[in-house]
Amino acid sequence: MGRKSRVKRQRVQAPRAASSEPVRGVAGVYAGARVARVAVDDETWAAFRELCGATPASVRLGELVSAEVERMNRDRADAPSALAALRAIHDHAAVLETFVRQSQSETR
Repeated sequence: MGRKSRVKRQRVQAPRAASSEPVRGVAGVYAGARVARVAVDDETWAAFRELCGATPASVRLGELVSAEVERMNRDRADAPSALAALRAIHDHAAVLETFVRQSQSETR
């Protein structure tokens, strides 16, 4: 087995920043970066590349993915859990049932 290069060793040992900014490795590449293919027609890709300007498409796509993950996490945090929603419905049903029972007893 060969030894890890100094760059790989530093990348593995580099502590994650406390901020939301990812740790960048050599030449601006994100440590632990992943590669994905994009399936769009040629016109859409050309328009996207034009919108990117001087920013590489891979960097812009990474920003879009990060923004989408943050949005999904924010939405998930804002939405009540299913259990909490079920408890709230149960509580409202109990209040309604009490109201109906009291209304029926008053009319008798």
